[in-house]
Amino acid sequence: MAGALTERDFVTKLEKAGFHDIRIHARQPLSIDDLALYPLFTPDLLALMRRHIPPAAQTAIGTVVVVSARANRVSADERATETPHGEPSPPRHGAGRAAAST
Repeated sequence: MAGALTERDFVTKLEKAGFHDIRIHARQPLSIDDLALYPLFTPDLLALMRRHIPPAAQTAIGTVVVVSARANRVSADERATETPHGEPSPPRHGAGRAAAST
């Protein structure tokens, strides 16, 4: 997962996606020079950032966070009955109903 999120939001999204045992292993500042390694940051955009961001702040534009997490194991049958967003799929025609346990 990548993007511009706060660390707390990132961990929350991992939890909501079903991950657990989430651990932060490292944090490293990301500078404007580091951004030049990514195609999203064009030379024009980098030049604009260098002009408008004070030089003292250019060495820590963001933070790279190295994270590990465990995912819950899901069987192939369970994956087949979920939508891409993790919600249960509507019953298929001819599919039996599962008995609820009490």
